[in-house]
Amino acid sequence: MKAVRTHDYQIEGYGTVTFIKVDLGSGHSSFKVFWQKARDENGTRIAWMEEGQKPSAKLAVFYCKMACAKEDDLDPYHYQDKGLNPPPR
Repeated sequence: MKAVRTHDYQIEGYGTVTFIKVDLGSGHSSFKVFWQKARDENGTRIAWMEEGQKPSAKLAVFYCKMACAKEDDLDPYHYQDKGLNPPPR
């Protein structure tokens, strides 16, 4: 049996960004980033964070914008680069 540490950030009107810590061995770790739309049961892995980077609310918003852009068939960084908020889901 193994417990997994998670950090969830709920973003009203959009969904939840979850960061799951993964042991990379030799004392190194990273986080998988999952996106779950507001009414969906299952999340989708959308990214790996660089080693040493820590989850934060600012990163959760970044990954939310990235996931929404992908769902809208846009460049993944479209909303972030233009400083826009995607339409609510």
